[in-house]
Amino acid sequence: MELQMPKIFEESQTLKHRLVEFVMLFAAVTLGFFAENQREHYLEAQREKDFIQDIRRDVEFELKEMNRLMNTQSRRAKEYKRLAELDEANWRSNIPYLYYADVLFSLKLNWSPTQETYKSMLATGALRYFRDQKFVAMLKEYEMLLDRFTARRERFLYFMYNHYDPIWIDHFRLEIDKVPMEKRTDMISALTGRPDFIDVKNEYANFQTLRNQDTFDIEKYKEVVGRAILLEQNDRVFLQEDFVRKSNELLAYIRENYDN
Repeated sequence: MELQMPKIFEESQTLKHRLVEFVMLFAAVTLGFFAENQREHYLEAQREKDFIQDIRRDVEFELKEMNRLMNTQSRRAKEYKRLAELDEANWRSNIPYLYYADVLFSLKLNWSPTQETYKSMLATGALRYFRDQKFVAMLKEYEMLLDRFTARRERFLYFMYNHYDPIWIDHFRLEIDKVPMEKRTDMISALTGRPDFIDVKNEYANFQTLRNQDTFDIEKYKEVVGRAILLEQNDRVFLQEDFVRKSNELLAYIRENYDN
């Protein structure tokens, strides 16, 4: 006669089997969740590193452009001291110098920061990948300075287009299209070099007249150049030097905390 297992025992075994299956399924789901979570953390950390390297390249580029601009501003401010010595009695004997000075004073050097990485991060919400809130705060402060200087630079360019360029058009603009192509290099070399050292054989080295010379007002010209110099000096004192300092601090922080 075959021995029968009690029904209650069979039900107990079935319950135990189901409980084991539930525990295994729960463990698999939990482990999968943790694995996915770890993977997400890893990807976010990797994105953070990638963004930081992109930011570093942007800051390095913008700092290089700022230093280039500040060097030109320093040259302009220094050259203005010589220009200020000219007056109605002596400017006509310094026309070659005026042409040289115009090349320096008329430079616009449009300020065009990249900000591509930061703008992209704002648009996509990628700042959430950054766990280093100190870095985020430094970056936002840096970008605010950059925006402020960009607006101030636009103000300077507006002044140049409206006040300097009319003088340039009336008195300094050269009809380069009338110069033979093979001689344009000599002409440009004459204008961009110091008149003291220009080759006397260069036929474009010594300009003796200005366009519409009889209406040229040396005092008005000095006033316009002086106002342009003052605008740039104010920007340098109130924004540019601070921008350079913030840029170097940001780069130093990246090197210290993110360079392995």
